[in-house]
Amino acid sequence: KMAHENAGKPLDEHEQYSLHDGDGNFVEWGLPDYILPAGYSIEHQGPLDESDYDFQSLDKAYTRANKEGSNWYDQVFQPALIQNYNVTLTSGSEKGQFALTFGYFDQDDIFIHGGYNKYTLRVNTLFNVKNRLRIGENLGLSYHHDQAGGGGYNGICEIQPIYDIAGNYTGNKPARIGSENPISSMERDKDNFNDYLRILGSFFLEFDIYRDLTFKTSFSPNLKVTFEDKWFSPTEPESVGSDKNSLSQRSNNSFNWTWYNTLIYNKTFKEKHNLEILLGTEAIEDKTTWFSGRKQEFYSDDLSYRHLDVGEQNPYTDGNSSEWSMFSIFAKVDYNFRGKYILSGTVRRDGSSRFGSGNKYAVFPAFSAAWRMSSENFMRNVGFINDLKFRLGWGQTGNQNIGNYRIQSTYGANVFTASYSITGAQNQTVVGIESAIFGNPNTKWETSTITNAGIDLKLFDNRFTLIFDWYTRGTKDMLMQVNTNALIGQAAAPYDNIGEMKNTGIDFTLNYNSTPVKNFTWNIGVNFTHYKNEVTKLYNPEQIFYGGWKFDNPGTNVTMAGQPISSFYGMNIIGIFQDTTEVERSPWQQGAAPGRWKFEDVNGNDSIEFNTPRQDDRKILGSPHPDFTFGIPMNFKYKGISLDLFWYGSYGNEIYYQSKAFTDLLYQTFFENHQFGKRILDSWGMPGVNDSQATLPQVDVNSISETPMEYYPELSFYIEDGSFIRLSQLILGYNFDVSAWKSIERFRIYLQANNLFTLTNYQGMDPGVTSTPTEDYDFVNDFTLGFDGGQYPTPKSFLLGLNITL
Repeated sequence: KMAHENAGKPLDEHEQYSLHDGDGNFVEWGLPDYILPAGYSIEHQGPLDESDYDFQSLDKAYTRANKEGSNWYDQVFQPALIQNYNVTLTSGSEKGQFALTFGYFDQDDIFIHGGYNKYTLRVNTLFNVKNRLRIGENLGLSYHHDQAGGGGYNGICEIQPIYDIAGNYTGNKPARIGSENPISSMERDKDNFNDYLRILGSFFLEFDIYRDLTFKTSFSPNLKVTFEDKWFSPTEPESVGSDKNSLSQRSNNSFNWTWYNTLIYNKTFKEKHNLEILLGTEAIEDKTTWFSGRKQEFYSDDLSYRHLDVGEQNPYTDGNSSEWSMFSIFAKVDYNFRGKYILSGTVRRDGSSRFGSGNKYAVFPAFSAAWRMSSENFMRNVGFINDLKFRLGWGQTGNQNIGNYRIQSTYGANVFTASYSITGAQNQTVVGIESAIFGNPNTKWETSTITNAGIDLKLFDNRFTLIFDWYTRGTKDMLMQVNTNALIGQAAAPYDNIGEMKNTGIDFTLNYNSTPVKNFTWNIGVNFTHYKNEVTKLYNPEQIFYGGWKFDNPGTNVTMAGQPISSFYGMNIIGIFQDTTEVERSPWQQGAAPGRWKFEDVNGNDSIEFNTPRQDDRKILGSPHPDFTFGIPMNFKYKGISLDLFWYGSYGNEIYYQSKAFTDLLYQTFFENHQFGKRILDSWGMPGVNDSQATLPQVDVNSISETPMEYYPELSFYIEDGSFIRLSQLILGYNFDVSAWKSIERFRIYLQANNLFTLTNYQGMDPGVTSTPTEDYDFVNDFTLGFDGGQYPTPKSFLLGLNITL
């Protein structure tokens, strides 16, 4: 708790957070010597008698404040070692080929006490049974062990140390949002794990019916079996509300198979015309089953007691199953005249169980054409052009990813939210059913139509390579969960076809391969991508679709006609009120006062209110779509030494940095939880701050209580430039000369570094954020683009590798 009269003496509950008096004057303040659970203060003067410490007493669980600040990032993150070993044995003859691969992979989590390892076995075979019959398989088995103790980091006040004066974990009594000790939870969760087996395979048969006609059938199963998936939550004495330990155990099994059949006719006529015709079918079926059990009150937190039958109270079970299927028929025709004129056409009819009978099937055609101009007679004398090809294509694809059982409204039992005590007894309830999904039987396939044109060019003995593509992609019947009124319940919102969208862009690649000079060669390239996105039409013009951090407001990302999908939307901050004269001359604003944020009057009605939906005073604040992205691959070789570099960058995109709420702003709720931003001293009115250049408004709990503008998540304050350039990969290797070595065909050693450094002005952990699909936010990624809710950062990694071929 912050003290302003005597450092080390916490203030009264109602005074401790006011850094300005009633006249707006700054009051001296300082960091305390001790911190106590929220709601409790020391009633005596002077230093504490630490011998009076009592961990179980709310007002005597003393913790010395870390005035220099605890670096919680250093405490929860760790260097993560990755090990990957593979051994492959191969053999073959005219009658068949055989390959066997053993593998082991081990990776530590970048969070402490987390990790993952995998054992793999792969078998590939091909046998020529007869002249026209071949059979084979590709079978992979893998055993996975996922140590779940790594968890995450939610942020905590820097003044709080890890341990109190007696060496117990610090915490908060009563526990409140954001006040848990991440070290304590990670230490206690380190023995939670998930073990499962995966079997992936493909078994095929090929038969040459005639010399130019081949039939092939393949069956590909994918099985996942859970052996053990446990999550034990031990008691946490430093946090009230966690006095009961509990164990949750879950089994999640799935089986997916694909059956693929093709009939291929391939014929070359007069050594000029090549024709290939393919007819085929594809069937997919997927089924998942899961169940879970939970109990509380275990005799001990010890590992040997972590079995469900040991728990004594609150038994709870749950389970369900889900399945979907798809069936397709397709045809493809390819024609090639001397490699000069190339034509291709496909058509497929897809049917999905996720749609109703009237919308189950859809047809998606496509065609492409290419002309290799460099093969024409009139190009023979153009010696510096080695290859020149023009391409043109058009096609349609479909999307059916809406989850299962979305066309019908469904119901389910729930002991927590759909139970009632019929007799009135507190310990007797009858479980009922509740609405689980709002269905929409009219949902149909989302269809994207792509048109592209391109050029492939190679020059000067293939030293220069140029690839250019222009494309436009129009999507109609976009699938999205629609907004629902909370009055109709909390069941999953229905999916609907909401509108249309268009992408137009270019892709450009240029590479240069040098000629060898005294055993030295080098290659460099650049690839460039630019696109423009626009939602061209919403079928319900009055609808606006929100995503991102909703809190008690509509949301931070918006999808509306005429704007890019998932644009940032909200109130635009145009400054901080400097004096009463500026307040009087500005449009009326609820709670306006010197030191508070000044907002743009978007609708021009000379009034800005915060206790309304505020539709009229919100605007587009930015876009998660970049102006362009680029990559720069480089390769240098000298004798056996090689160096590969790959740079990647993005320019012009914005990011919604949600964590600024916890690092830069002061909320009334966060005051009570001892949370305050690291840049509080840059606030308006602080000593030594030029108020006209202040980056944060005045720190005043009264202004926050009267006008909680900082609570609203859709503010331009959160929008930051997400441009960056990153050295994504560096590989330094050496190939030994094995010409004089016996039984060794290749010997290579290399060092690989990934994500070495990133140059950016973005304040978050990773500017490469796309979206954060968690249970707290909309899980449809396309509608939460650029939202950084504290996602797992891209780690820096180093790999030492050895390749030996015998």
